[in-house]
Amino acid sequence: MVKKDKIKPGNVMYGWEGQKNALEFIVKIDKVLRQPTNNMLEMEGDMYVSDMQRISKAANLVHLAAQEIRERKGGKND
Repeated sequence: MVKKDKIKPGNVMYGWEGQKNALEFIVKIDKVLRQPTNNMLEMEGDMYVSDMQRISKAANLVHLAAQEIRERKGGKND
């Protein structure tokens, strides 16, 4: 059986980097999203494949964090 690491209250997992509190998580997500979002705005909606990968990574990290929070509250995972 795989043992899950205990997550401190108020923290979420940030990929393989480990636990982050809300402030750390937001700063990390901002770093991932800022450049590709700016590039997309400058190129009037076009984007590089690498930018799409960064945005997808951020979306997955946010989704996994939200899923983790819902599970702790006993809610459904969408």
